[in-house]
Amino acid sequence: MTALVFGILFALSFLSALQGPLVPVSSATYVAGIVQLLFLIPLLALTFMIGAFTPRLKISRGLVLGITSGLAVLGFSISRVAAAFLFGSPMPSQVTISLLNLAALLSAALFTLAAWQEWNLFRQQALQTYQCDPLTGLLNRQGFRNALRSPRLKHATLAVIDVNRLKAINDLHGHSAGDNHLQNLATGIRDQMSEDAALCRWGGDEFLAAFPGTDQQEAAAVLTQARASVSSLIPGTPPFSFGISALGPDLPFEQAFVRADHQMYAEKQRLEKDPQTPVDDLGLYDFSRRLDVLTTPEEVRETGLRMVRTLLQFDVAIFSEVKDGKLVVRNIDEQAGLALPGLTPGLTFLPGPSAKRAIQSRRTVINIDYPNDPLSVPVWVEAGVKTAIMTPIVEGQTVTGLILLLHTATWKVVTPATERILQLAALKLGHAVELYRVAESVRLTLEGGLLALGIALEARDLETSGHTERVVQLAVRLGAALGLRGSELDELRQGAFLHDIGKLSVPDAILLKPGKLNPEEWVQMKNHVISGADIASRIPNLSPGALDVIRHHHERWDGAGYPDGLAGEDISLLARIFTVCDVFDALTHERIYKRAWSVEDALAEIASQRERQFCPKVVDAFLHLIRDDLSAAPPGRATEQEAS
Repeated sequence: MTALVFGILFALSFLSALQGPLVPVSSATYVAGIVQLLFLIPLLALTFMIGAFTPRLKISRGLVLGITSGLAVLGFSISRVAAAFLFGSPMPSQVTISLLNLAALLSAALFTLAAWQEWNLFRQQALQTYQCDPLTGLLNRQGFRNALRSPRLKHATLAVIDVNRLKAINDLHGHSAGDNHLQNLATGIRDQMSEDAALCRWGGDEFLAAFPGTDQQEAAAVLTQARASVSSLIPGTPPFSFGISALGPDLPFEQAFVRADHQMYAEKQRLEKDPQTPVDDLGLYDFSRRLDVLTTPEEVRETGLRMVRTLLQFDVAIFSEVKDGKLVVRNIDEQAGLALPGLTPGLTFLPGPSAKRAIQSRRTVINIDYPNDPLSVPVWVEAGVKTAIMTPIVEGQTVTGLILLLHTATWKVVTPATERILQLAALKLGHAVELYRVAESVRLTLEGGLLALGIALEARDLETSGHTERVVQLAVRLGAALGLRGSELDELRQGAFLHDIGKLSVPDAILLKPGKLNPEEWVQMKNHVISGADIASRIPNLSPGALDVIRHHHERWDGAGYPDGLAGEDISLLARIFTVCDVFDALTHERIYKRAWSVEDALAEIASQRERQFCPKVVDAFLHLIRDDLSAAPPGRATEQEAS
C-alpha cells in the first residue's frame, strides 16, 4: 500500500511538471535529472523498511502515518525536481534542491542505523532464547554446553539436581504452583552460587550446576545450604536431591554426568526408603502420625486443622460443629497477618447453600470461583474469598462438623489430590474424635466403678465423706499443672481412686482404733499398700502407673517412707503428686483422731516438709495452685473452705 501511494505521487509529480512550458534541456541537465531520480531509491527503500519494522519498533500507527506522509511529500518534491531537469519545466531554486537531497539522504541514513540496531537487538534476543530456559531464566541445555567450553570451567565440580516429587506438587497444588516452585528453587540455588558458576535447567525437573575451582565437598555444602533456603511443598520431603562429581580434562562431561546422576538417584532411593518421608502419601503419613499422639478432640482439631491448611496451602481453615441445624465455629487457623472480619471461635450462624449441600450429601463441595458461584454467601465474597472448599466430618452416620478451607490471595486450583487429602483428613479427624468419645465413655464407666469402690472404702475407714473424689480431682489438677497429659492423667486418676484398696485386708480392730497403734498393729497397717497393689494388679488392664500410686503413696522424698524405702526421683512422679494431695486433704478435714486444720496451716506444713517428706518440685507447684485458688475465691469463700 505504501509503495502504491509512493508510485501515485511519483506519477503526479511528473504530470504536474509537464503542465508548464517546456524548454530544451542539455545533456548535463538531463544527467542531473537522472541523479535526482536516484535519490528516490533510498527514500523508497526507507518507506518499505518502515512498513517492515513497524511491529518490532512498537510505535503508534499515527506516528508511522506521519513519517510515511512526510517521506511521501519529500519524494513528491524530489520527483518534481527530477521532472524539471528532464523536461525543462520550471524548477525550484538550487538551495531548495540541495536541502531536499540532504533530507532524503539523512532520513535514509538515520532509519538504516535504527534498523541495524533493532536487528542486532533482535539477534541477541534470539540467541538468548536459544540458550536460556523461558520459565526460570537459567541456561538451557545448549547454553550450558556452550558455557562448559569456557576456560574457567576447565576444572570444576558438576552437580545433578533433581526436584523431589514435582508431579505430586502439580497434582496437589496445580501446575502454576509447580512452576512457581521451580522458579523459587532456581532462585534459591542461584543465590548461593558464585557469579562465575553456571546453572541450567537441563530438563523438566532436573538442573545442572558447574562450580569452577570448587571441590566436591564445597559444592555439596553450597547445595545443602540452598536446599535449606527453599521451602518444600510436601511436608517431610526436601525440595531437591543432588549428586556431584569432578569435571575436567580427565573426566569429560558425559562421564561426570553419569557419576553425579547415579549419586543423585542413590540419595533419592535413600529418601524413599526413609519411613519419615514416604513417597506416595502427599504428606498424609506425617498427618496421621502426629494426630495419633494427640488425646483430646480439641487437640486433634487444632493440630489437624493447622496441618491441613499448611499442607494444602490455603489462607484460612475453619472447623465448625454442626449443632441443632446451625454451625458453631470451634477452631480457626489463619495465615500469619490475615484475619477475616467477624470470624471468631463461638460464632454461630446458619449454614449457607454450599454448607447445606456438603452436610446433606456428605460430600466435599468445591467453589473454585467463589464470588461468581451461585452457592456463594455475600459475607464471604465481601471478605475477599476467591476459592472455598467444604468437607463434612462424619461420625458413625451423623455429620458432626464441617472443615472449611478459604483462599483470598488469588483463585486457587483444586486438584483431585487436594480433594482426596481433605476428605482423608476429615475422615481421620472424625475417627480420632469418635475413638476419643468411645474411650472416654469406657473410662467414665470404669471410673464410676472405681469411685463407688473408693466411697465404700471411705465408709469402712470412717473417712470424711468425699475424700476419694476430692483427692482425685486435686491430683489431676496438680498433674496437669506439672505438664501431665492424656494417659498419664488417666493413670494418676485410677491410682487415686484405688489408693487405699489395701485397707480391705486390715482388721477393723486396727483400722477403726481411735487411739495410737502399737508396733505390731502399725506393721499391719503399713502393709496395706502392699496388699492394695496385689489386689489392684488383678484388675484387668489397670495401668502400671496406677499400681505405683497405690504401692508408693506413703514413700518419702528423704527415703524414710514405706514399704520400699524409696527416695527422691526413684519414687514415681504420679505417687509423689498424689502423696501431697492425700496429706493436704487429710489435714484440712476432720478425722476421728484429729480436728481439721486451716488451709494456711496445712499449706505451711506442706511447705515445711519440702525436700523431707515431699518432692520439692511437686510442693512448689501445689502451693502455687492452692494460693491461686485462694486469691481467685470470692470474699468469705476462703474462710468457708477453712471451716470445712
